[in-house]
Amino acid sequence: MLIKLMKYDLKYMLRSLLPLYLVMIVLGVLAGAFFPGEGAIEERIYGSGNVSVTAGSGFAVIATAAIIAVTVIAIAVAIVTAMSVIHRFNRNLLGNEGYLSFTLPVTVSEHFFSKAFSSMIVVILGYAAGAVTFLLMGAIYTVRVGDAASVHEFWRLGRDIFSDVFYYDGPAGNIVLMILAAVVSIYQLIAQVFCASAIGSQARERKGFMGVLAFIGLAIAEAVVTSLTGLSASGIGMLIYFQPDGTTMLAGSLALNCAFAAAYSAGTIWLLKNRLNLQ
Repeated sequence: MLIKLMKYDLKYMLRSLLPLYLVMIVLGVLAGAFFPGEGAIEERIYGSGNVSVTAGSGFAVIATAAIIAVTVIAIAVAIVTAMSVIHRFNRNLLGNEGYLSFTLPVTVSEHFFSKAFSSMIVVILGYAAGAVTFLLMGAIYTVRVGDAASVHEFWRLGRDIFSDVFYYDGPAGNIVLMILAAVVSIYQLIAQVFCASAIGSQARERKGFMGVLAFIGLAIAEAVVTSLTGLSASGIGMLIYFQPDGTTMLAGSLALNCAFAAAYSAGTIWLLKNRLNLQ
């Protein structure tokens, strides 16, 4: 039954996100197709005769516009993803639809995990769409320009950005733990948002505002725990800077992520079971 629930949740959330993914990828292709390289500034146009013209500036304008548009769409994807995740949980379980949802032959836990796992898939798809956009941009640019210096500069820039965001200088075996920590951190954040929404729903008025306050309160409590333990929880889209001998710290941070995720999940399920207050 969990799979069936996830099917409907994913259908609801992706109907507005899939078009944004497609637009972002298409704009990435345009940026790669028109991004001018140092060795491709001039193009020869064949008409009544052979005339050499400078096309770099025009290509640069199109490429710049496409890159700016890709950035705007990426921000829109992040915003729409967050809104879809929150709206689906609140409307389907805490809103009027809850009267129907909780009459289905499905446990409260299945409702919760369906929303959580579907939200994880949507977030990961957003990251994947961004990665595909950049890779296509680079691949098309590489094939079109064919200029070794420009191609090297393009990929060096991408590699530097990736290194700044995902810096790691430890044992290769720890990469598996880092990936697990990243995945768990995505689930943790989603469970935290759901828990805050469930807490906010207990208020008689201004449930949304109370949910925001609850999220802030949970974040502060989480920061206090991480400070006391000396561990760090890996954030969304960014891995922690670990030293080469930081295996113990990495494992401890992963365990801390799991503990937070379990606490948020258990708290939300308990509230849905025992303190449900439908809007």
